[in-house]
Amino acid sequence: MDKHTTNDHKLHPIRVAVRRSGLTSHAIRVWERRYQAVVPGRTPTNRRAYSDQDIERLRLLHQATVQGHSISRIARLSIAELTELVRSDLVYTALAAGSARTLPAGAQDMAAADVQTLCNRCLEAVQRSDGAGLQHELTRAATTVCRLFLLEDVLAVLLQRVGDLWQSGSLRINQEHLAASVVRAFLDTMLTVDTAPVDAPAIVVTTPSGQLHELGAMMAAALASAEGWRVVYLGPDLPAPEIAAAVRQQHARAVGLSIVYAGDDLRVTAELTTLRRALGEAIPVLAGGRAVSRCAAMLEHTGITPVHHLGKLPLHLTGIRQGV
Repeated sequence: MDKHTTNDHKLHPIRVAVRRSGLTSHAIRVWERRYQAVVPGRTPTNRRAYSDQDIERLRLLHQATVQGHSISRIARLSIAELTELVRSDLVYTALAAGSARTLPAGAQDMAAADVQTLCNRCLEAVQRSDGAGLQHELTRAATTVCRLFLLEDVLAVLLQRVGDLWQSGSLRINQEHLAASVVRAFLDTMLTVDTAPVDAPAIVVTTPSGQLHELGAMMAAALASAEGWRVVYLGPDLPAPEIAAAVRQQHARAVGLSIVYAGDDLRVTAELTTLRRALGEAIPVLAGGRAVSRCAAMLEHTGITPVHHLGKLPLHLTGIRQGV
C-alpha cells in the first residue's frame, strides 16, 4: 500500500467516496474490513473520513475488479501498480474487442454518421405520423448497431428530440404520443424475446411511486437483459413496499429505478428512504433518469447509486455481479 495513504488528509465522508469511486458504501466497508484496501480516518463523531489517495485507490480497485481481478489479490497493490494494471486491461480489451478507440478516425466518423442517419430516419417517420415506418426503422436499427448504441444513441436521442420539438410547437401532441407508443411496444417486444440463463442474477426494474414515465426504465431493463441479467420488469409507479416484496419473491440481486420527474422532491425522498429501509444495505439500488443529477445528493444520502448515463449501467451491473 502507498506509504502516504495513511498520512494523507482524511477530509471526505463516505458519500463522497461512493460518488467518486463508483462503489457502494456496503462494498467500501467490506473491502476495509476484509482486505484493508484503505484505512479511513475517523471524525470526532466516529464517522469514516477518506483522503483523496484513499478514494483514488478505491476507484482503481473498482475498475480492476470489474475487469475480472479478485479484490483479495489486488487489495494491497500500490496506486502506481493499480494504475498500470487498469491501463493494461483497457488496452487489451480494446484490442480484443475491436473497440472504436482502436479504429481510424474516419471509421469512427462513419459510425457516428450511421447512427445519426438512423435517428433522422426515425424522426422523419414521427413527423409523418407514420407508426409503421417508425417501427420499421427501429427494427432495422436493431440489426445494424449493438444494443447499447440502439438504446443510448438511437432511442434516447430520438425521444429527446421528439420532446424538444413538441415543447417548441414543431410536433403535435398526437405525434409525440405515437412515438412513445411505438417505442414502448418495441422495447416490450425486446424484453419479451430476451431469455436469460437459468442461473442468471435477477434485477427488479421499475419507477418509484409517482413516477409515471416508464420508457427510461424499459431501456434500462433491455440493457440489463443484454448484459445477461434476468429482468423482472414491473412497469411504472410502484410503491416502495411492493418493490421490496418483488425483490424478496424473485431473490433479486439488485433494483433498477428510473426517476424522470423530481418536482415532488419530498415524495421521491420518502419513497426511496422507505425502499432502502425495507431492503437493508445488502441489495444495491441503481437510479437513472433525467432527474438523477438533481437528486444525486439525496440518492447518495439514501444509499442509492446514481447512474448518470445509460452507458454506465453495464459497469455497475458487472460490479454487482462480481460482488464489488
